[in-house]
Amino acid sequence: MKKYGVMVGKLLLYIAVYFVILQASAALWKFVLMPLHPWFVENRLALIVLNDLVAIGVFYLMFRYGFKSNLFEEVKFTKMEKRPLYLSIFVGLMAGVFTAFFAQLPSIQSDQYQFHALFKALNETNWYVFLGFVLVGNTFKELLFRGLLFNEVRKGFPLVASLLLQGFLYGALFFYLNPPLTLFGAAGAIVFALVYVWFDSIWAPIVAQIFCQGIQYVFWNVPIASNSMTVLTSGMVVSAVLLVVGLYYSYKIRTDLAAQENLGAPERGISA
Repeated sequence: MKKYGVMVGKLLLYIAVYFVILQASAALWKFVLMPLHPWFVENRLALIVLNDLVAIGVFYLMFRYGFKSNLFEEVKFTKMEKRPLYLSIFVGLMAGVFTAFFAQLPSIQSDQYQFHALFKALNETNWYVFLGFVLVGNTFKELLFRGLLFNEVRKGFPLVASLLLQGFLYGALFFYLNPPLTLFGAAGAIVFALVYVWFDSIWAPIVAQIFCQGIQYVFWNVPIASNSMTVLTSGMVVSAVLLVVGLYYSYKIRTDLAAQENLGAPERGISA
């Protein structure tokens, strides 16, 4: 029972620190920065960049002085070799292409499910703000949700249960239990958690997220949209199949590496 008590305590601590920083950043943005200049009103996505930069610093200090450990070692900022890196990019691209076609469905573009407002907020911003969001935001997001919350959950639950629970936490904390958004976010969280588990490096989901959101930004801002349900459905099906293929080869590489390690062969694919 003590193990589960420690696990729950750390989960609550991480989530509480996340929300305190988020509320403080939002208040600073709304009451101090937005009145200063219209730029802060027009580029609200930059709030996430500010929040996540502060959060990375706070969590680093919390681990260094509170837990007497290195945050970056805890979440596994470990080197990746070429094959895992390329597969992480491929998985991210296919997830992003699927989402880009999904975002153009008439029902998704309506106000019924609130997806359109989300995609618009993420993709209709200055390119340099989006670049900062993609790099900083995804680094902190993976550090928190995969590196800390998911790893903590794995200490008390089997892998499948941990994947589902961290997916729920991700969807719930980002989308406040809005059912469609929570399910969609949870599905993505499970995909990114899988590459984290298989490649044993936080760089894997970070890279996948960067390419996932990057390709969505391109689709959103370049005039390649289609109103044809055939095109949209075909694009979703093809990208989903390729995503599954990418996940399969990611798993295969990991199992091949595990087999080599068991045989005492030189490790390849991931360097610790």
